[in-house]
Amino acid sequence: MLRTIFLSVLATALLVSGYASSPKNVTSALSVLEGEWTVKMTQSGGIMGVQRSVEVYSDGSYVITDDRSKQTLTGELSEDGLAKLKEIVASSKYASMDKPGTGRCADCFVYDFEIQGSGSKFILQLDDVSSPDSGLETLVIFLRELIDSALQ
Repeated sequence: MLRTIFLSVLATALLVSGYASSPKNVTSALSVLEGEWTVKMTQSGGIMGVQRSVEVYSDGSYVITDDRSKQTLTGELSEDGLAKLKEIVASSKYASMDKPGTGRCADCFVYDFEIQGSGSKFILQLDDVSSPDSGLETLVIFLRELIDSALQ
């Protein structure tokens, strides 16, 4: 009797929380970067408590900040680099995920994105666990490499 009650309560809790239902990832394309636009990514967390960001503008210029080292650097993407960024954003299909930071990885990096252009604004947050399945891992890698190469 006690086992039946326990199982009933557990099943009800799972159904109410949505855990028992199958996840429905919604996939959507990001904006095509035309006209005036910006792509910003902030990387934070990790075992070292990193807080870095990169903001790339439509003219190819960028600003990179590293709060730990108190550095702010500016630069300009090459024509190929700018074309590659635009292609990555245009071809990315974002698949909505569970909210990052739910305790799945204590030392993960968290990535906050803000993409503005064509009259729209796209804001989201990923982490190292959700990035591979999000459809945006290529964008994360491109922007992390830009930050890493500038801060060397």
